Amino acid sequence: MKKILLLNLPGDEIYLRDYYCSFISEGDFVWHPVDLTVLSGILSSDYQIKVIDAIADRIKFDECCKKISSMDIDTIIFLSGAVSWEKDKEFLKKIKRVKQIKLIGTGDLFLFQGEKILRENKFLDALILDFTDSEILKFLSAGKGLFKNIIYRDREQIVIPKKITKKNKIFSLPLPRLDLFPMAKYDFPIARHFPFATVVASLHCPYHCRFCIYNSLEFKWRDADNVIEELKYIYSLGIKEVRFRDNTFGANRNQALDICRKMLLNNFNFSWSCSSRVDVLDEELLEIMKKSGCHIIQLGVESGNQGTLDCYNKQFTLNQVRKMFSLCQKLGIRTMAHFILGLPGEDEEAILNTLKFAVELNCDFVTFNIAAPRIGTDLRKNAISKGWLIDNTLKCSDSSRTYPAIETEELSRKKLWELRNKAIRRFYLRPSYIIKRIFSLKSLYELKMDIREGLLYLISSFKRGL
Repeated sequence: MKKILLLNLPGDEIYLRDYYCSFISEGDFVWHPVDLTVLSGILSSDYQIKVIDAIADRIKFDECCKKISSMDIDTIIFLSGAVSWEKDKEFLKKIKRVKQIKLIGTGDLFLFQGEKILRENKFLDALILDFTDSEILKFLSAGKGLFKNIIYRDREQIVIPKKITKKNKIFSLPLPRLDLFPMAKYDFPIARHFPFATVVASLHCPYHCRFCIYNSLEFKWRDADNVIEELKYIYSLGIKEVRFRDNTFGANRNQALDICRKMLLNNFNFSWSCSSRVDVLDEELLEIMKKSGCHIIQLGVESGNQGTLDCYNKQFTLNQVRKMFSLCQKLGIRTMAHFILGLPGEDEEAILNTLKFAVELNCDFVTFNIAAPRIGTDLRKNAISKGWLIDNTLKCSDSSRTYPAIETEELSRKKLWELRNKAIRRFYLRPSYIIKRIFSLKSLYELKMDIREGLLYLISSFKRGL
């Protein structure tokens, strides 16, 4: 039987690079590498699985290399990302020199540059384009064939998948092997209990925001009973907190209602969180989400300027945003608003409007992210064609703590960075906000995370940049 190592590669920063997204942790937190937890369930049926999460365990490059060299394995399936690829590939080259094994990757940059990366890096054997697809079992068994979600090397030829649109967009997953992962090392700033588990109920997003890669990827969702089966397993482990990793929980409304109803019927008593959109949720859905344990929802607001929302195809209005945040407050569901600063077309006044809007919403948490020209997006294509892209490295895909990669006619990188830092400080250092947070704490874990991650986020706002 083949022995496979699932590897979250080491890094010189705390990299979060799962679910086709990669960036540097805004604090000191690290969550489950969901690509690998999902693959652990798929692969365990046919293979012996081992796991190294070098990010969660804080394992450095040399130590990780030494550890791998002593392991009895045939294949490594590694998790990488655009934000860390330059250093990741040097480490992988070293591993290939030390140990003659198959190297198979999963991560965001492979979706749009997979063929190019395989051609340029002959030490790689294959790349997975959909970590929820079980055809990796067929590939590992046969080594070649026709696949829809795997790019691989066949001697000197790169075999590219044929695009297939699936009629049935419902999928199922086997139970993940959470026992193989360092569960005690994962944390999440907005969780209420520790440890927590991460669940994928749907993949990608059916909407078409112009700054996002998911608008070009097929949206699909899991059968609700299959999700409940995984939640039963999590419950059996004594875990009380669940994070739904979906881009847009509730995009399939019937599935979301079904999951919530069945969570109630099973008396899980989880507290849980998710991400969604203001035009997806409604009072009926929110009420049953709340009853089944939802305590916070992350919502991509992006801007306090209607013109920006229209330009980037958000397809909702500022009034819809106001109503949704007000409804969540009425039902006792906390909110985290995500904003993007520096989208081309916005000037200093527009960003100050966004800050004013964030304060108006009275949300519990906000993130002010720098516009990132991610590979595969309309934003990147426009940035290149108009000469806005200053930092052309893959690392510019990071929207958290990396210095701006775009400089537009309206805003220099220096000014944008100053505005980002000002927004963080002005929102979080308001006395009214601090008092509200103190009185809303529900657990010692929340208190610890608020102090640790809040301070780190604030400290980042004093960083001068380049």
